[in-house]
Amino acid sequence: MQQDRVAVLTTLWPFANWDQETCHNDQPKSQPAFPELGDSFYAPCDIDAYSTWLEATIERYDGDGVNDMPGLEYPMRHWEIANEPEMQGPDFTFFQGDSTAYLELLRSSYRAIKAADPSAVVLLGGQAGMFDFMVDYWEPVLEGAHGFFDVGNIHSISSSDTFFSAEYRAFLDRLGHQARPFWVTEAEIGERSLQGGSGQGLAQTAFTGSVASFVNGAEVVIIAGAAYGHPRVPQVVRETWEVVVSTIGDFQTVTRLTETSAKFDMPGGTTVYALWGGALLPSEVSGSVLTRRYDNVEANLEASLVESALPTFVLVG
Repeated sequence: MQQDRVAVLTTLWPFANWDQETCHNDQPKSQPAFPELGDSFYAPCDIDAYSTWLEATIERYDGDGVNDMPGLEYPMRHWEIANEPEMQGPDFTFFQGDSTAYLELLRSSYRAIKAADPSAVVLLGGQAGMFDFMVDYWEPVLEGAHGFFDVGNIHSISSSDTFFSAEYRAFLDRLGHQARPFWVTEAEIGERSLQGGSGQGLAQTAFTGSVASFVNGAEVVIIAGAAYGHPRVPQVVRETWEVVVSTIGDFQTVTRLTETSAKFDMPGGTTVYALWGGALLPSEVSGSVLTRRYDNVEANLEASLVESALPTFVLVG
């Protein structure tokens, strides 16, 4: 990954067995999502020791030439504070503690990270979705989190065909975080998705959900469940993700045109239109254009002949 200069979003798991045993040893254990993390997921007992460790960790990977990892070629600058802390069910747990406990963890983590690397980007632990119990957990966190995170963070695991992007943007805005951007750091489209089990229908959601998320303000959409070797999503969905990434992955700005169309301004002056649901190109677009459907079928057409019964990118310029 270093050689390929891959940027990494790192999830910080603030759990050490020796620390958990000092003040949480008599508290209930959890069913861990990842067994290697142990079975006690409470906030650190020794917050000073945690902060010292975190500062040293950030310093090791920040790429400033001071106490860096030997051979570090590409710095790690994006840090997520735990993951889905509201998920505390019998099947798996990511955190054991109420909103206040997570908020204090967030504040301590933010201070330690910024002390080591002021340019680091701190993300909230991904909110698992916009269902009522998730909103109830996160609302007090966000009310007290002003000045303690840089980027909001929402997940959609086969739950929303727009990855909760509009709802989450409104949630942040309502709680006074209008100036904070957000990322969709887990967008999974699997058999439980709202559109049902049709492979082609799910693949189309990869197209429309991504475009809708960017239109709704998401800066980044990170694909989940598509890891090659042991994917959880159908092959046709993974193929559509590749079409989306290769076509608009490095867009500069996005503009909503209609409910089912958007315009992406790309590097080098190219424009990409995303159309679906019967949307048409704007009237000012004329001449020959390249169309690229969600399933990577391409054609050169006159602009007036472009139609979007199926989700389609149109490349102009």
